[in-house]
Amino acid sequence: KIEGNTSREVEDVITKQIRKVPHVLSTTTLSVIPEQDK
Repeated sequence: KIEGNTSREVEDVITKQIRKVPHVLSTTTLSVIPEQDK
């Protein structure tokens, strides 16, 4: 049971990290593209 709970916690952390990455990439892209257009 302990391993199961740990696995869920790890999955939650990984899921949060995965969600953060695309957000950072999209934010960086939005801020970079206008500069390139200028």
